[in-house]
Amino acid sequence: MTITYFDNFTIYDFPYGLREVQVPGRGYLYLADDGTWKESDRFEWPPFGPLVDWSEAQGIADGIVQADPVVIGYEILADTPTVHLRWEEATDDVWADVWLDATGANIRTVIDMGLSEPGQENQMLLVWDVQSLAPLDIGPLPTNP
Repeated sequence: MTITYFDNFTIYDFPYGLREVQVPGRGYLYLADDGTWKESDRFEWPPFGPLVDWSEAQGIADGIVQADPVVIGYEILADTPTVHLRWEEATDDVWADVWLDATGANIRTVIDMGLSEPGQENQMLLVWDVQSLAPLDIGPLPTNP
C-alpha cells in the first residue's frame, strides 16, 4: 500500500487498484468504477490491522532518539541526506532502526515487532519508508464540499 499525504487529504492506494481518501469532515471516500467518489462503509485496513500514519511514525522516531540511539551511518533516501540510528538496547533478535533528515523528519523506520518473542522465526517487521517528499502525479482526488 502507498500512502500519500497531500494538503488536507490522506490517500491510500492499494496494489490491486483501490483508492481510498480520508477527507477531513467527510471520512473515507473511495473512487468507484464510474469515476465518482462514494462514502466508504469501512476503511480497508490490511489484515495485520491499522497502518502507522505520519504522526505515529514520527512518534516512533522521536522515542528512538530519546532512547540515546547509536549512529550507524549516513545515507541518501528519497533524495534526502539522512542519519541512520539504531535503538541502543537492540540485540541480534530485537532491534529498531530509524533514518532521519536534517529537520528530524522520519524518512525510514524498520522495527522488529516481535519484541515479546525474540528469534528470527517470530520476527514481524514494520517498515515505514518515505518514497518521495515531492510526488508529481497524485491522481484523482474528491472535491471539497
